[in-house]
Amino acid sequence: MNARKVSMLLVCLIATSAAFAAPLTPPPQAPVCPATDDYFGTKVVDNYRYFEDLKNPEVLSWMTVQSDTTRATLDGLPGRAALAKRMTELVLSTPAQVSDLRIVSGHYYTLRTPAGAQLAKLYMRDGVHGQDRLLIDPEKLPGANGAHLSISSYPPSSDGSYIAYGVSPGGSEQPVLHVFDVHAGKDLAGTLDHLNSATPHWRDTRSFFYTRRQTLKAGMAATEKFKNERTCLHRLRHAFDADPVILGHDVNPVLPVTETEVADIATAANSHYAVAFVSPGTDPRLRVYVAPVATLKDATTHWRAVAASYDDLYIGGDNPDVPVIALSGDTLYWLSVKGALRGQILKLDLTKFDAKPAVLVAQGDQPISATAVLMAASATAARP
Repeated sequence: MNARKVSMLLVCLIATSAAFAAPLTPPPQAPVCPATDDYFGTKVVDNYRYFEDLKNPEVLSWMTVQSDTTRATLDGLPGRAALAKRMTELVLSTPAQVSDLRIVSGHYYTLRTPAGAQLAKLYMRDGVHGQDRLLIDPEKLPGANGAHLSISSYPPSSDGSYIAYGVSPGGSEQPVLHVFDVHAGKDLAGTLDHLNSATPHWRDTRSFFYTRRQTLKAGMAATEKFKNERTCLHRLRHAFDADPVILGHDVNPVLPVTETEVADIATAANSHYAVAFVSPGTDPRLRVYVAPVATLKDATTHWRAVAASYDDLYIGGDNPDVPVIALSGDTLYWLSVKGALRGQILKLDLTKFDAKPAVLVAQGDQPISATAVLMAASATAARP
C-alpha cells in the first residue's frame, strides 16, 4: 500500500470517526463581498473575489481561524491519535515507490520515493543486480525562495557520464535545466531557465538539444512567453548563452517555424539521424523533418521534409507522453491516420532520399494509438 492510498484511508477513517463524535462546531463563515463583472451586458457576481488576494489581512485572518478550527476538530476525534500513529508506522514501513525506469548502456536509472520522503530521488545501478546509488536528491538542492524542487526529466548521455535534468520549483511546470557529472558527483557550472517542458535530447555524449521559451522584456504581456521558442545545441562546459540556435522563427528557411509554433528535436542512441517536430500547439497534427545528426550544428542545417504540411496527418494524440514516432537505426516509424482513420504504422528508409513511406502495420478493426521500437529511444511530439 503506497503513501497516497494510506493517506486516503486515514481520511476515510477519520470521517467515519467524526460521524460518531459529538456535534461539530460550525466553521467560521467567510464574509460576502460582492464583485460584479459585466460580460457584454451579462452581469456576473462573485461574492468571494477578494480571496484571490492572499495578502489581504481579512483573507489571512479567515484562513488562520479556519485552520485552527479544523485542527481542534480533528484532534478532538476519539481514537484519532492512536489511529494516526499506526498509519504513520505503516507509511514509513512501505517500500519505496519506483517510476520512470531508463536503461542506458547497462546502467539502470530510476526515480524512487523512499518511505516517508516527499519527493522522488534519482538513483542509478550498474547492471540489473547492482546496488542502487543515489545521484540526485532534490530535497538537498537549494529551492527558489524556499520552494521544494522536483525532478521533471533526466535523460542520461549514452555513455552514462552525464545527466541533463530539469527541476521544477513548487510543483510548477517551469523547469530549470542542470547537467550532472556522474563521475564527479556534482553539477557542472551553469543552469538554464525558461526551459520548455519537453525533454532534452543528446546529440552525442557531450552535447544535447533543448527548447527554450523567450525571456519576457519590460512591457511584454505574460502570454508572450509562449512565442518565439528556440531549439538550441548545448556543448558541455560551454556557456548556455553561447549555444547556437538550430530551430525557431526566422531561423532556417528550409524548416520554417512561425512565432507561435513549437519546434523540438529528438534523437535515438542507435541512429545517425535526428527528427525535428513542429507543432501548432493544441492541434495534435505535426510537421516532421529529418537530417543526419552530425550536420546539426547551427541554423544552416539542410532538413529533409517527411511531412511538410499538417494535412499529412502525422498525429500526436491527446497524451504528449505517448510516442507516435519512433527512430531506430536508419528507419523512421510513425502513426498516421491519412486514409486510415483507425491508424496505421508507416516506415521510411532514411538512407534513400527518394524512398517512399511503406505500410508496416495496416489499419485493423481496433484503433492504433501509439508506436515504439523495442530498446530504442522513441521520439514523442513536441508540446507547448
